Amino acid sequence: MKKFKLYGYSASGDECVLSLREVTLFADSNQVRALSTFLARCAQEMETNPEWEHQHFADGKFPDIIVSNSQHKTGK
Repeated sequence: MKKFKLYGYSASGDECVLSLREVTLFADSNQVRALSTFLARCAQEMETNPEWEHQHFADGKFPDIIVSNSQHKTGK
């Protein structure tokens, strides 16, 4: 499996996209389970829909986690 890429924005509001080396999730067990369910759903949708591009975990709230399909034409 090839390594995936991590990108993010600063919490200070700077709009410059940063390439990240590491991410830490400060979460409780319910939040981790919700994220796990979200990631599994994203993987399923990627496999069944070649046009699937991305999905937001927080749905417009911050902090947000966005899964983007590296195989989609916009990700290549």
